[in-house]
Amino acid sequence: MELFLIVAALAFLIFGLLLLLSAESVVRINNLANRVLFNIDDKIPTWRRPLGIVFLALSIFSWYVAWTK
Repeated sequence: MELFLIVAALAFLIFGLLLLLSAESVVRINNLANRVLFNIDDKIPTWRRPLGIVFLALSIFSWYVAWTK
């Protein structure tokens, strides 16, 4: 379980930072995901700051839970 939380924290950290600092990267990931997986739509660029903050908060929370167990 701890390994899962650490991996989740890293994923949230990376996506949170990408959403806050590099919107172009998120658009490229979105385009790739649209071709490979499913359609994410164009809502991510409009929600990038709130989602970035949420992902960073989830990352911090996941790290905290993983290290205090």
